[in-house]
Amino acid sequence: MKSLCLSVLFVTAGVVATSAGARRPTGAETAPPDGLYDRIVWAYMDGQWEELASALAAANKSAAPLTPPQRADVAYVRQALAECRPAWWLSCKSDRKTPIRHTLWGKPFLATFDPLAKDGLNIRFEPSPRVLTLKWNGTKMDSRDKGEYGFLRGDMVNMSIWGTLGTAQVYALVPMDTLRSTDERSKLRLQRFLRFRSNVTALYHSGPPARRYALHIYLAAFLDQWGKGPLAGCRRAVGAMFLCELLSEPSKYPSLALPKSLPAEEAEKQLGRHYKFRIRRKSHWTIAEDRSYREALKPFVGANGNVLKTESVMLPNGLTLSLDDEKEAALRPKRDAWVKARFDAARAE
Repeated sequence: MKSLCLSVLFVTAGVVATSAGARRPTGAETAPPDGLYDRIVWAYMDGQWEELASALAAANKSAAPLTPPQRADVAYVRQALAECRPAWWLSCKSDRKTPIRHTLWGKPFLATFDPLAKDGLNIRFEPSPRVLTLKWNGTKMDSRDKGEYGFLRGDMVNMSIWGTLGTAQVYALVPMDTLRSTDERSKLRLQRFLRFRSNVTALYHSGPPARRYALHIYLAAFLDQWGKGPLAGCRRAVGAMFLCELLSEPSKYPSLALPKSLPAEEAEKQLGRHYKFRIRRKSHWTIAEDRSYREALKPFVGANGNVLKTESVMLPNGLTLSLDDEKEAALRPKRDAWVKARFDAARAE
């Protein structure tokens, strides 16, 4: 039987929009703070990976006492690094062909990074099992060059890598009948599921600056100029999840203060637009906020394993967002009412 292959050029929105001028260096970096704990947190939250490795190594040798909350934060950083910067990361960063073994959403994932591959994602389906080959620019993985919207080039590549892995995992697991379908409606349903899983995987597995970049990009789906098209709902879904998480317990996100007022009409859209312009690389997001948001993503993904069939996303507040614009029109007013009610209650506290 002739081998069935698929090549997918997968590029996360925003990465290809960077101009040649965005490759200029950022200039002097902020000096690390004094104190081992503060160095660890600063390096992790700012994506200073070499500094973080040095600080964590020093923490292994240091006899300096840490408070229980500080120890919990350091343990979280180590756990997040194991998930977000696994052993294969450095090999790929050197642009060497590298086997990738990882666990995404509780399922093992196998692929090969090959800098000489044809496209961003290549899949050979036959003979079984499916063989996945991935490609990206390894030399840009941790680049401190300027990117867009105040983020760095490495943030953008980081987000794109994990988005690609999220897409590849779907291709590795979905039934062959689904992949072979020539029906346009079925193909659109698959593309929406691919993009949704790409988005949530990038949000969970990226480093903190790249996570903020991803959220900045996805919240743009609440803007008229970026909120159109058959796949825009995939970004709006994760943006709506973020708003649910924030409004459910605003005290967990002190750096993301609520606006002074919010109109009832299109409340979700208006609040999404508000935060799109306030999620920045230097937005003072704390390690507690980073941890709370990442942990909220796990049950969100677990509750939405059936998006391929339903084309709808269940939000943490129990309401639904449809990836189909025609069905979405009937669902949005209920979410607007919830957002407005939760906002008013939070402002009154």
